[in-house]
Formats: sequence, structure tokens, C-alpha cells
Amino acid sequence: MQKQHPLYIYDSREVTTLFLLAGVGGLFLFTLGLHTGKRLGMHPVIEISPTEGKSYPIVADKVPNRQELFEQGRNSGEVADRLLGTSLKAEVESNHLKLEVSRPTELPDEPSSRSAGATTLDRPGNPKAGGKSHPPSHSGH
Repeated sequence: MQKQHPLYIYDSREVTTLFLLAGVGGLFLFTLGLHTGKRLGMHPVIEISPTEGKSYPIVADKVPNRQELFEQGRNSGEVADRLLGTSLKAEVESNHLKLEVSRPTELPDEPSSRSAGATTLDRPGNPKAGGKSHPPSHSGH
């Protein structure tokens, strides 16, 4: 009877086949890399000495005066705001977003019911009541 180890799940022939397959794959990739490297690296190099060709005189850069810079940058903030606004609108439209959320900003003049006294101007202690100050009416709840 042969002793078999329970942790060996591959036969030695299968392991040898896997190693040979890995070796052939590695050899293929190595030759492919050499072929690609030759094709990429074989460009003729043209060397030009600095004395050949025309020489151009060295000219100092012209610095614009302050007024020219001011004239060019005068409306740059407005232009940037306009461009940002149009790109924001396009983004909002493309994503179907809703930016305007309606919120009540002012209280109504008349209460919605008699028990809603918080919206009236005629409550005690209100400086906008115009001299009218009525005591709060309590209903028997």
C-alpha cells in the first residue's frame, strides 16, 4: 500500500505540466517584450550641434505696462462668473436637478384660524401692533 498525503491534490505529472506551461508562457512573453522593445527603440537619432543652423539674437522680453494689464483684466471677473453660470445651468439641466426651493419668507397678515395667534400683529408685547394690545384669549381646552 502506498502512503498518500492528504494535502497533495495534484499528481507529480500535473505539476510538471503546469511548470512547463508557465515556462513556455514566460519565454513567449520575454520574446514578445524583446520584439516590442526593438520596434520602439530603433528610431534614428539626428544630432545637431549647437553651431549648425541659424543663430537668433537674444532679445529681452517686453513687459507690458500697467494700463495694458488693467485693460485686459478689467472684465475677467464678470466673464468668469458668466461662464460659471452657464456651465452650472448646463449641469443642472443635464442632471435634472431642482435648485429653486420655495420657502415662505413672510408671515401672513391674517391668521388662518382664531387659535393661530402667532401670526397676528395684535398680540401683547409686539412693537408692531401699533398701540393695540389685547390680552390673549384662552379657550378652555
